[in-house]
Amino acid sequence: MLIQLSDADTVVLEIIKGSLKIILVSMYFDEENLIEHDLVKIEVLLRHSKGTGVLIATDSNARSIL
Repeated sequence: MLIQLSDADTVVLEIIKGSLKIILVSMYFDEENLIEHDLVKIEVLLRHSKGTGVLIATDSNARSIL
């Protein structure tokens, strides 16, 4: 687990097998936080990955007036 990139709403794992490396991310977008907060976290993760494969799964609870 990449502790420096993880928090109460985000878990980041780096998996390395031979020459293959991938970063797996599970995120919860809390509806009480501004979306920009979560987008900044994604930006930091992508900068950290430096071209490594990244898979991000989110629970974003989008609300719609429809």
